[in-house]
Order: sequence, then C-alpha cells, then structure tokens
Amino acid sequence: MPKTTELIINTGPMIALVAALGDLRVLESLYQRVLVPLEVSNEIRAKGSRKFG
Repeated sequence: MPKTTELIINTGPMIALVAALGDLRVLESLYQRVLVPLEVSNEIRAKGSRKFG
C-alpha cells in the first residue's frame, strides 16, 4: 500500500480526534501536510462559538 503524505480532513474526524486524544497533534506524525477546507474550518468555529459563546 502506498504511503499517503497528505490528508484532507472533514469535520467529523477532527471532532473525533479531539474528543479521543484532546488535540490534533497525532496528525503531524502521520502526514506531511494536513489540509482543512475553509468550510470545515468555518463549521468548527461556528459550533465552537455556540458551545462556549
């Protein structure tokens, strides 16, 4: 199986990683580049501000 060096991540996996591990740093050891689409970033920010705002 080829080694993947890049990841495009969606909201669900980001939330699951943070819930399970407390942060996303594990991705640094697995991938050279992690891309978070603007829509995903906006969704995370919007839900975070509703939870804590």
